[in-house]
Amino acid sequence: MYRRDALEAAWRQCRANGGAPGADGQTFDDRENRSALEAVQEVHRLLGQGYRAVVDADLSGYFDSIPHAELMLCVARRVSDKAMLHLMKQWLVAPVEETDERGRVQCTTRNKDTKRGTPQGAPISPLLAKSLPGG
Repeated sequence: MYRRDALEAAWRQCRANGGAPGADGQTFDDRENRSALEAVQEVHRLLGQGYRAVVDADLSGYFDSIPHAELMLCVARRVSDKAMLHLMKQWLVAPVEETDERGRVQCTTRNKDTKRGTPQGAPISPLLAKSLPGG
């Protein structure tokens, strides 16, 4: 789900500023193929440069707690396409297949059963969260 005009506008802005980083100083190439270990190493490097504050935000619990009914009401205020809303609702309750540490595959329907949560790591999850009041 995307709007071509919005993507093209964002692309034009990135090209216009020469791909320069935003307020956080990060470029597109800085977020590519990074690991948790590299994040820890970066914190240590910054501490060595004199920085003294680290902010850690764990959003995983947040995405698990998003109520489907309220989310869909908020999204419906911005999206009028009934087919798209139906697809989004189906996506929220789709079973998730996970492989545990022993290599066993398990299929969970936790989001459907609890009527809460968006798929972890899905690019659209932060966008959906932004649709909620206070998001």
